[in-house]
Amino acid sequence: MEEAATLISLLSALVAILAAIYAKRQVKAAVAANQISLHASRMEVLDGLSRFRVHLTARGAAITEEEVWKFAEVVERSDFYFPEPVYKKMNDLHERSLKLMAFHESWQEAKVSEPAKAPSLAKQKQDFMRELRDDCYKVTDEIKKYLRVGAA
Repeated sequence: MEEAATLISLLSALVAILAAIYAKRQVKAAVAANQISLHASRMEVLDGLSRFRVHLTARGAAITEEEVWKFAEVVERSDFYFPEPVYKKMNDLHERSLKLMAFHESWQEAKVSEPAKAPSLAKQKQDFMRELRDDCYKVTDEIKKYLRVGAA
């Protein structure tokens, strides 16, 4: 009878060890799945920034309000998937894109009401747009650091 109890105890210990090994593997699989999900979400943010940058490059200072608000959604998501400094840079890009739209509107109004002032406003808005576009590239490069395999 004592031998049967010992055998049952050994089998129970073996089952417990196997369960622990299985649980450890499940944890690794869950961590990997979370990393894949995080990577996909970060890629969506990068894609949104890239779309905005392309729109900015194509349209120049005449960016559309619709694209700016689409970019605002991307900026909000970046707060969840990237460290605060990256989010702050994304938010800064969005705020400056709103200023660029205001610059463009001022230039449009000046062409009609103050034609002599329009050329200087045009230069200011073009310089502002180029700086914004260049900063989009810089933030893109920073985001890519978080997309490198093993860097997440």
